[in-house]
Amino acid sequence: MKESSFSRARTIVRQLSRTVLLATFIVATAADAFTATYHVIHRFIGGIDGGGAYAGVVFDAAGNLYGATCCGGSANDGVAFKLSPSVGGTWEYTVLHVFQGKPGRYPAAALVPDGPAASPSRGTLVRIWRRELGTSKDQEFAYRTEPLGAGRGGDMGVSELAALSGDGLLVLERGYQKGYGNTVRIFRTVLTGARDISGASSLDEGTPSLEKALVVDLAALHDPGMLLRGPQPNSLLENYEAMSIGPVLADGRRLLFLISDDNGRADQVTRILVLSLRLP
Repeated sequence: MKESSFSRARTIVRQLSRTVLLATFIVATAADAFTATYHVIHRFIGGIDGGGAYAGVVFDAAGNLYGATCCGGSANDGVAFKLSPSVGGTWEYTVLHVFQGKPGRYPAAALVPDGPAASPSRGTLVRIWRRELGTSKDQEFAYRTEPLGAGRGGDMGVSELAALSGDGLLVLERGYQKGYGNTVRIFRTVLTGARDISGASSLDEGTPSLEKALVVDLAALHDPGMLLRGPQPNSLLENYEAMSIGPVLADGRRLLFLISDDNGRADQVTRILVLSLRLP
C-alpha cells in the first residue's frame, strides 16, 4: 500500500518529537550541503553558558569568535560569549556578559559593530558564514531581516538556516512584539554571485546584503483556530526557532518542519508545524 503524504509527515513528526533539540555552533559548511560533515565546536545547553545563538558572529584579528545568545545565563535573558581557538583543534568558550533584564535582554540581532537592532522601519544586519570543507575557503555574507512587526518594542532576527543546495538557503526570520505576538517568515536566498564581506570589520547602511525572496509568511496562511495562550495575529503562529527540510512528495512539493520554543512560559506553546512548499 502506498504511503500517503500525511502518513509520511506524521511518521517524521513522531521521530522529531523524540529528539532532544540543542542549539549548536557550527564552523564548517560545504559546497554540497547534503554530503557535508559538520564539526561542532561548542554545544549550547541552555544553562548558564547560554542558549539560542541565532545572531551572526564576528571575528577579531586573532581568529576569536564573538556572539550572543537570546536565552540562558543566570537570568535566562541571554549572554555575550567568546570562542577562542585552542590546542588540538578545540575551542575555549568564555561568557563575557550575562544579560539581566533591560537593556539588552534576548539578543538575537546584529552585534554592535554591525549596526543597530531592527526597528519598525528597518531590519537588522546579520552575517552568514560559509566554509567549503574541500578547500577550507571561508566566505561571509550580509543578510538584512525585515523590520519589526506591529505592537510594542520587541525584536526581529534570524533564528535558523536550512541548506537547499550548496549555495541556496532557506532563512527563518522570527520576531516578537508585546501585545501583538510573533512574526514568522521564511525567505529563500542564494549565495552565488553575492559580495563576500569577510574583510569587513563592521557593517553599515552601505554594506550590500543578500537578495531574498519570500517563501511563506505564516500570518498570511489560513487560520485554523488552534489553541492560543497569548495574542497572535494568526493561531498558527508561535515562537518558531528551528527549521528542518523534509522529503520531496510525489507531486513535487517539499515538506518543511518548524519547531517552536515555549521558553518555559505559561503563555507560549511548544509546537511542531509541517508545511508543504513548492520551491522553484
